[in-house]
Amino acid sequence: MQPGESNVIRTRKNLIRAPFEKMMITGIFVFFITGACVLIDNLFVGHYLGTEALAAVGFFSPISTAIQLCYVIIVGMQIISTNLIGAGKFTDVKKLFYSSFITLGLIFLIFSLATLLFRDPLAYILGARGNTAVLLSQYIEGYAIGIVPQALVALLVALTSFNNDLKRSYVVTAILIIGNTLGDLLFVGPLGLFGIALSSSLTSIAAFISILPSFLSDNKLFSLKASGGFDKKLVWDAVKRGFPSLMFSLGLIIKNSLFNYSLSTNVGDAGVAVV
Repeated sequence: MQPGESNVIRTRKNLIRAPFEKMMITGIFVFFITGACVLIDNLFVGHYLGTEALAAVGFFSPISTAIQLCYVIIVGMQIISTNLIGAGKFTDVKKLFYSSFITLGLIFLIFSLATLLFRDPLAYILGARGNTAVLLSQYIEGYAIGIVPQALVALLVALTSFNNDLKRSYVVTAILIIGNTLGDLLFVGPLGLFGIALSSSLTSIAAFISILPSFLSDNKLFSLKASGGFDKKLVWDAVKRGFPSLMFSLGLIIKNSLFNYSLSTNVGDAGVAVV
């Protein structure tokens, strides 16, 4: 090894380590927020609304997993962004961010409208029957409102550390957890399962509004203002990089669907509720 090679290796390691640590920190935030909100909702549903309502939430799991498909673009975008940053192509970074933001927004707007308009047949397809199907339809109605902001918040939280604004991740965490808890308390009585889902949607909207300003400044690395236009090639590259996440999510959707069908057929709604 030449005298200067060790310094070069250390420099390369630092260039890799810094983006990795930023992605790891934001990834932990997203994981924690998702798990905490699910736990809070399940506690309220199980305590106040009973077995059928908890089973309805269980039947919804393939849809909530499908929303995680947003990480196909998010993960791919993070990988490509670190490469572009390393190459000093900051204009392309902004274009990739803007294009990914618009793409996710449009995809999940269509997804949200489809689940809302076809919630009754969707409840049947997911395996719910009788009163559980009615409850699931109500849950979908309340949840669909927040699908778009939920997907976009996932994107923005994943990038706050790159914009040197990690504190907004703390704010989003507080809004989602505290807001979801208070919303469940307020809505579970008068609105039932629809209220539980509506609480999640409203807190997602509030979280989106709180985090968006971090991405409206021209001097930020990821900015919606200085976007440079939509670039479908960069989005497609992000999708290809995030393909492993797609296969993982699709596998979870199939597994959850088959699991729910097996439980409801052999055990009944109580089995889905327990699991």
